[in-house]
Amino acid sequence: MRAGAAVLCALLVCTVPDARALPPRAGADDVAVAPVTLVARRAMTGPAGCIRRRAAGHPVLHCRLERATLTDAVVTVRTAGRPTAAYLAHAELIGGIEGDFTRLDARLLGVLPVHATADAPLPAAAAPALVLTDVTLRADSVAVGGGRVRAAGLTIAR
Repeated sequence: MRAGAAVLCALLVCTVPDARALPPRAGADDVAVAPVTLVARRAMTGPAGCIRRRAAGHPVLHCRLERATLTDAVVTVRTAGRPTAAYLAHAELIGGIEGDFTRLDARLLGVLPVHATADAPLPAAAAPALVLTDVTLRADSVAVGGGRVRAAGLTIAR
């Protein structure tokens, strides 16, 4: 499970008081640029700013958020063709979140459907703090400045 802890930290860019507790970060750089899928029952986000750009030959929404709180979330990262999934009962992500997002599906106020893709005609967009439910987010890459996770589990495909 030690390798699993390293992948979970790479997923969330967490800080560890005793770095010797984790194995060397072999392959952790792969996680930073691996495709990510997030499915969450609830997500509260801080203000966000996005610009449309091209990455890896396709459009992405490059977004920066100040913070996010996830409830009942599954974060899946695919590296070397094998998925690694982190199950998070509650995560408070702070210190800035930056990513190249390709698609977002959710509900605003639990009712209004929200669908955003990198193909959107807007060259830039800003959003205030939001509370979303039934969230599915796909991204080419995500980086998180820090945060806290409560009640987490990890599954690594063989």
